[in-house]
Amino acid sequence: MKSPAGHPAFLRLLRESEVCFLMPWHPEMEADEGEEFSGAPPALAVWQNERGPHVPVFCNMERAQEALERMHGDDGAPRWIIGSMNGADLLEILGQKRHALVLNPACETGEVYLNSQTVKNLAPGLALPKTEQARREALAYVGPADYPTDLVQALFTLMKSLPTVKTAWLFAGNDLTSTGKPVYVVCVHATGDVQRVTTDITLVCQAASPPTHDTGVAMLDEASAAANLKRFLPFYRAAGKPG
Repeated sequence: MKSPAGHPAFLRLLRESEVCFLMPWHPEMEADEGEEFSGAPPALAVWQNERGPHVPVFCNMERAQEALERMHGDDGAPRWIIGSMNGADLLEILGQKRHALVLNPACETGEVYLNSQTVKNLAPGLALPKTEQARREALAYVGPADYPTDLVQALFTLMKSLPTVKTAWLFAGNDLTSTGKPVYVVCVHATGDVQRVTTDITLVCQAASPPTHDTGVAMLDEASAAANLKRFLPFYRAAGKPG
């Protein structure tokens, strides 16, 4: 999953599938390799990377075995036991524990990082994520010369696959969030299932935003978009929509 634009569909599939996780190996553990759990497992492996501690989660047994081989080789030393359970159940457990997770770390397929708040939001079924609320009067328009390239490209790719998204603009502000980071705010005019669109955009922002910034999403109806943003150049406009 190399493109952040594919994260929303991927995560929906994750919730509906059987996923694998790691438990620290101990001589007294009775769990078998690949054992399926219906409740909370005895313990979950917690790994560390540049983003901090997280729980490694894998799409299947093969990806889990690939990661362990890449990290430890064939030295024969037992370190982890692979377990499995329903993806929605595991997300619920991780959300309660406020754990971040990484999907398919150390795998050729590429990895997807989800912070603890995103995991918590995903647990009940891709509920509307909580985004940082910014003071609109403090926001500044971000034009093409200043676009954060990875974020805008990922959002553009996603929006092309969402026919209900009509137009989108990017704004930025300083010291507007609880973390003290500056924030990018994606302002979107969309129709139809606005909650699902907001969820998809938020997930892509989580994956593609530069680490220096937080992100937020503001959904606008047609009247609000016309009244407040018409003078600004959007970074996305649906095909056939007049300028």
